[in-house]
Amino acid sequence: MRTDLIIFQEIINPLFVHQENNFNEISAGMKIEIDRRGCKSLVIKPDVELGKEYKGGIFPFFNNKKSGVCKICDYLIFGLENNKIYAILIELKKGDRNTMPQLKAAENFLNFIISTANRLEGKNINVITRKVSIKEIKRKPKTKIKDIEYDSHNHHIFEQNKFHIRSFLK
Repeated sequence: MRTDLIIFQEIINPLFVHQENNFNEISAGMKIEIDRRGCKSLVIKPDVELGKEYKGGIFPFFNNKKSGVCKICDYLIFGLENNKIYAILIELKKGDRNTMPQLKAAENFLNFIISTANRLEGKNINVITRKVSIKEIKRKPKTKIKDIEYDSHNHHIFEQNKFHIRSFLK
């Protein structure tokens, strides 16, 4: 069966599909393990190093001299659970800096992806969006996975050592 997750996978350039089993924020020395078990998912890393043929990066039609115009989150995960499609927008940040500018920009980018899929497929795919901030903190090993709680903006501040994708698909 061709699911909405497969539709997104077909329209995303494979250069941006993240195959590694962790999130990295090199400037902060952060490395968070990704646990993909128990669900189908597609992890996207919008900010990858592109070849010379990609002049201007992933947003070549924007003037990158305009502050904030090329902002995007570090990772975007599409997950499928109980026939519902989820999008988890993830921003890793050094220190206690604000993650919302990147998460809001990523939400606009996500809406473009969804609109493109709907246009190409003649569908009305609905996606449940979650925003996650991962900040540079001292993480203590935890054995119990806590229920994920979101604020009124569907935002969660992640403080664990391992990112269990399935925990965010609720």
